[in-house]
Amino acid sequence: ADADYLLPFADKTTRSPIAAEQNAGFSKVVEYLEEHLRARQGKPGNDLLSLIANGEIDGKRLDYQEALALSSLIMFAGLDTVVSSMGFFMRHLALHPEHRRRLIEDPARIPAAIDEILRRFGIANMGRTVAQDMEYNGVTMKQGELVLLPTALYGLDERIHQRPLEVDFDRADSRHLVFGSGAHRCIGSMLAKLELRILLEEWLPQIPEFQIKPGETPRVRSGKVN
Repeated sequence: ADADYLLPFADKTTRSPIAAEQNAGFSKVVEYLEEHLRARQGKPGNDLLSLIANGEIDGKRLDYQEALALSSLIMFAGLDTVVSSMGFFMRHLALHPEHRRRLIEDPARIPAAIDEILRRFGIANMGRTVAQDMEYNGVTMKQGELVLLPTALYGLDERIHQRPLEVDFDRADSRHLVFGSGAHRCIGSMLAKLELRILLEEWLPQIPEFQIKPGETPRVRSGKVN
């Protein structure tokens, strides 16, 4: 119900080239979440924010900052990251009618197609701070420097995937790191895949034929989110 209010702030946070606008957008979303988290502490409902506000991990109650961090991750993933993925999905299907028609004829291939398109068009780029001076493969990195880790590169590694730039719905192994891995796996990954599945299942039967508007070239950009 509050999407129209929140979307502009999410857009600034991930897409604005101006740091001050990014920070201002993030702060607005956090303010919104704080109000809802505090209302749920000790008074849980049956929604996801209630589970986080009153949640435990390995028997330890989440403190407020942990709950806020998890909530923020889910909020931005739902408002922006999945939306960006949808753009790549629909662009690919618009440019590849043979893939589009195959999913229409065989909807059972949709789950495999989702992982394959996610592998090919990775979305998230993770920032990390160098903890101590070190050298890796001849590259010197200093404590405090920032490193950007584009998760898309794993899915495009030819040592792991044959013909990695080709989208193949029959690929036996569509492993990717779009949702991270291990302890850092995205908490909303199952929700994201559900949203993408619903998009394809609802759109394709109703609008089976579509294409990029003639003369238009969709722009692709990198950043926190591709």
